[in-house]
Amino acid sequence: MATRQPPLSRAEEAALPCLPTTMQRLEIESSITFPAVHIDIRRMTWDSVHEAELRTNAHYFDYALAPRGTPGFFDKSRNRYCPVGRIIFLPKDGVFSVRSTRGDFYNLCLSVHDVGTLREITQERIDDFSSPCFDVRGPQIAQGLARMAAEIRNPGFAHEALLESLALTLLIDFSRYAREICDGKGEKLPKWRLDRIRDLVEGANNYAIPISDIARECGLSPRHLMRTFRATTGTTLHNYIGEARLDFAKTALRAGAMVKQVALDCGFKTSAAFTASFRRSTGLTPRAFRVHEQACILRS
Repeated sequence: MATRQPPLSRAEEAALPCLPTTMQRLEIESSITFPAVHIDIRRMTWDSVHEAELRTNAHYFDYALAPRGTPGFFDKSRNRYCPVGRIIFLPKDGVFSVRSTRGDFYNLCLSVHDVGTLREITQERIDDFSSPCFDVRGPQIAQGLARMAAEIRNPGFAHEALLESLALTLLIDFSRYAREICDGKGEKLPKWRLDRIRDLVEGANNYAIPISDIARECGLSPRHLMRTFRATTGTTLHNYIGEARLDFAKTALRAGAMVKQVALDCGFKTSAAFTASFRRSTGLTPRAFRVHEQACILRS
């Protein structure tokens, strides 16, 4: 049964799955354990910025119930600490370097210590959990964790059965999510990812956003993102970014903007480079396009 816990002894802390080192204080607000899964809500406190090591003795999900501040996990591929999203997944038997900021952090933590039991229940392989994901963005996963946090904090009728079923559903949803982002599946991008790509491209300064940044925001490798984007839309991501920039330039020119300013806003270093690119795409120079469009407006 989920229970509100007093402060833990060092021995009790050591028995909990997946705790970072160097933490000043730890409180367990509520916790519950099932045959395959342990769930708890933790309040972790750091009095100053610390670098910690997290060893995962179970598959580990971490759902932030309050803003994380600016903590980060060390990304070996980029050789620096990177910010994390609201939901983190870390596979079992991993060692991760964590940088924490000063403050109190409230997290729902779910540890999976027996995937075999879950596999027996589902009759499916659901242990596709080999790689960490520092920003899990599946909407169903977020909704499931939010409901889990609400239920463990305010237990209702048959709350143990509900929590266990929510945990199982979460693992199935994450397994689908993990398979979706694996290379070699040939799948298409879901709508939420396409919307995220559009927002990132349109919100980028000068439409200059590296594909690696878009991939990280989508929880995909750059190679996989480019392949699945083309499979979904029929065009390449490079072309999509170029078309978005061209549409912006056309809108600005129709409104009478100066060519030099449009060039700068589109990320070109010179007006000549912008003019050459615009002409290749439209068959007109920016000035000729602006004159033509404004004439059409006057005629209408």
